[in-house]
Amino acid sequence: MKIRRPRRNDNTGLRIIKSVLPSALAVLFLCAASAMAEDVFERLEAKEKETSAVSFDFTQTVKFDIQDYTQVNIGAVLFQRPENLRIELKRPVRQITISDGKKLRNYNADTNQMIISDWKKIKETGMLFGWPDSFAGNISSLKSKYSFMLVESSTDTTRLVLEDKKSGFSMTMEFDAATLCPLSTELASKGVKITTAINNFKRNPVLSKDAFKFTPPKGAEIIRP
Repeated sequence: MKIRRPRRNDNTGLRIIKSVLPSALAVLFLCAASAMAEDVFERLEAKEKETSAVSFDFTQTVKFDIQDYTQVNIGAVLFQRPENLRIELKRPVRQITISDGKKLRNYNADTNQMIISDWKKIKETGMLFGWPDSFAGNISSLKSKYSFMLVESSTDTTRLVLEDKKSGFSMTMEFDAATLCPLSTELASKGVKITTAINNFKRNPVLSKDAFKFTPPKGAEIIRP
């Protein structure tokens, strides 16, 4: 197994971490700060306490304004508290991203390369939308970093908008009104619009002990940034 410093490599898996998982797992971590969203906040908080794991499928459309280019990503996610994560991207490239809370391993099957990164450092860069506080279970601290607004609430769906107070980027999240299971998300930031449809969402599924383990094939190139 060869080990070398990084070279050019597809980072679709990391983009998905930034855009899909934080929003799709909002039922675990997010709250609404305004008075008009108080009921949603209390229900999300209750869901956080009763949820230890989730699984779901996703179809994500990434539109780059400057390049006038659109990419569609299809895959599945497993997550288990505190920080066990598995993202399996099936299209357009085959990638598996695994985290055990210490290391983040991103394997690209098409190039037979695996990038191993420090999980803590990636969170500190702000790549993961709102994760450092939410993983620590400190929901209230999100209020100082993000503005929350309830933009729509009906018998079928509930929509929330989160805006980062420093960068100004925003994310819209749509939930099932009854269960608060995420249905879709939309992230707008610096000329990129990412829309994600979430399907087959399951709360507290029974997950295999090996779900968060991965050994790359023989001959894979290991990259350590």
